[in-house]
Amino acid sequence: MIKRKLSVTSGQKFNRLTVVDPCVRKNGDIYHFCRCECGVERLFLARNIESGKSKSCGCLSREKAKERATHGLSKSPIYMTWSRMCRRCDNQKVARYKNYGGRGIKVCERWKNFENFYEDMGDIPGPDFSIGRIDNDKDYCPENCRWETAEQQQNNTSRTIWIEHDGLRMSLTQWAKKLNQPYSLLKNRHAAGWSAEEILSDRKDQRKFITFQGETKLTTEWMRDLGIPISSFYHHARKGLTKEEIIALYAGNAREDKS
Repeated sequence: MIKRKLSVTSGQKFNRLTVVDPCVRKNGDIYHFCRCECGVERLFLARNIESGKSKSCGCLSREKAKERATHGLSKSPIYMTWSRMCRRCDNQKVARYKNYGGRGIKVCERWKNFENFYEDMGDIPGPDFSIGRIDNDKDYCPENCRWETAEQQQNNTSRTIWIEHDGLRMSLTQWAKKLNQPYSLLKNRHAAGWSAEEILSDRKDQRKFITFQGETKLTTEWMRDLGIPISSFYHHARKGLTKEEIIALYAGNAREDKS
């Protein structure tokens, strides 16, 4: 004969289950009649309740399964966006890790859960949008992220060159598009240390001619005749030397070599 376990009493709670009627004998085993937090009432095997094996009527397992299923969005664009975001910040084997996790960019704690990310960002506005950070040096978090077009993404990288002129600040790419100028031309002008006004000028011959000691030549001709590497030319320009000063420097070196 099985003895009743008087140590368990009515009102006693085990995880989500509250005992209503303890120690009910059925088919040679002892059960507790319990009420789950979700409202379900039924018999539970006493040893499973007391050992913690049974924590609910089954609702807890269903909730966890629902969380794992990510609300049926596991193959959706929004879920793939979240997954790629996490991988490039956390997985060192991912090719783009060096530009994200490798330089300290993280996903905030709240967004490590997909449901929270989806709640904050919503659906992707369209096929041309992707997630972007307002401040490219800060983490992925609600206050620093938005949906951006490909052009916005391109204009918001650590390599973007910004030019401010006449009260308007745009990337070099945007200026080239606005002025219908080759991007490479504006980039070379910027690398040479030109001012914003000079960079954005529509004069094709701007500052291409240099007069030195009464002789006028194209900049490229001076560089060819004096053997000035383009990288060295731009290096000196970035240090603040004018084109005339650079020509004078190399012309002086050339005279010393001949002496």
